[in-house]
Amino acid sequence: MDLLAMFGITDTAMNPDGLMAAGTRQSNIEAAVQVLRRAGIPANEALEAWVSEQFDLADRDLIPKARHTPPFPGTGAMLQRLKQGGLKIGVLSSDGGANVAEFLRHHHLMTWVDDWQGTEAHEPPKPAPDLLYRLGQRMGVEVAHTVIVGDSWADHALAQNAGIPFISVSDAWGRPPIAGADFVLHTWDDLRTA
Repeated sequence: MDLLAMFGITDTAMNPDGLMAAGTRQSNIEAAVQVLRRAGIPANEALEAWVSEQFDLADRDLIPKARHTPPFPGTGAMLQRLKQGGLKIGVLSSDGGANVAEFLRHHHLMTWVDDWQGTEAHEPPKPAPDLLYRLGQRMGVEVAHTVIVGDSWADHALAQNAGIPFISVSDAWGRPPIAGADFVLHTWDDLRTA
């Protein structure tokens, strides 16, 4: 498997279940190292350092990253509606915390979010529920009283690992809903507080 395929990049599109879309930075670095090792490049710390350096260079070229990752259409209005309906809203991402905060600020969503949690290199990524429990504790919300709204297999697996419902919003990517979802949203207007 080549590096682009592992990241989820095809000749015609980007696979929203690929590592680039659904994986943590660390999982993407590990995948790049693995592909280079398979290509015969010796496995050593220098290789991992080189891959990390390339990711850092890409980060600098994509600043601000949030500009390249717009939310689904209508996300702001949906969050406002849910917040005004009395719900607490948290965001949990496989991206780093600084990028999550930048995303929320850049797209004017911060007002409607109670708290957020990114995933740093030393932390267990989704679908491990550790960060979900941490976010819920900070928000004063029992995870058992929450629902995961997501667009990837990792979000679904996170909900399963935490024993809570999962709502698929995959249609926004132009693909079928995540198999096994408890509910499916075709547009944000399908999500109601009542």
